[in-house]
Amino acid sequence: RGRSVRNNTGRRWQGLSGIFRTTFSPSAQGAAGQQDDEANAAAAAAAAAAAATAAMSQDMPCTVRLRLWPFDINRPHKPLEKEILEIRHAVLCSEMGAHFSPCGRYLATCIACHPPPDMVIDNTPLGPVTALFYELRIYSMEAQTFGEILHARPIRAAHCLTSIRFSPTSEHLLLAYGRRHMTLLQSIVADADTGSLIPIHTILEIYKVSDMQLVRVLPSAEDEVNVACFHPWAGGGIAYGTKEGKLR
Repeated sequence: RGRSVRNNTGRRWQGLSGIFRTTFSPSAQGAAGQQDDEANAAAAAAAAAAAATAAMSQDMPCTVRLRLWPFDINRPHKPLEKEILEIRHAVLCSEMGAHFSPCGRYLATCIACHPPPDMVIDNTPLGPVTALFYELRIYSMEAQTFGEILHARPIRAAHCLTSIRFSPTSEHLLLAYGRRHMTLLQSIVADADTGSLIPIHTILEIYKVSDMQLVRVLPSAEDEVNVACFHPWAGGGIAYGTKEGKLR
């Protein structure tokens, strides 16, 4: 069984060094053997820390801080002073991670949320790890309720998001995904000619802004979306570009 080790933060974790076993020479005796043991233990601890870091960083999207400043269209060169809204832990998407609605009343973004304290895992070599979850949120941009969260719902695969876009009527919200991830798996079908299995993943989702209900899903067996948007005319459809350079 691995030993309990105390890291430099003062928290305890069960020795992952037991997973990374090393072969010790039976001839090692006395001080030399103790030094070898310490060196091996240090190497194992470093390997354990690296493995834990890789495990914790897997599928974790980058997050940023969004800041909004007032802008006077009649004085475009006026210096920006104190911000009027700050949104922390917004997921950074490759193309559009935050979008103002065409009507000017909403701001949509995806937020990394921390769980309650009783869900914090405290047995890792780098300190506590929290099982983050992610919410798609609609913030109010109207004067009376500015900055308030009007609607929110959890979403899957936030680390795969590439675009968040409002429709021209501001009634719907489009989410695009740029990776084939297991949480986006819709089904698996068999090729009629070869018999090989083909996974079908979600690449686009459309939500209704008023209640955040999912109203449409577009699956694909081959596409990974780099960018997606609504046609500027209501009812004109959706266009997206893939990582293979295709426009659909």
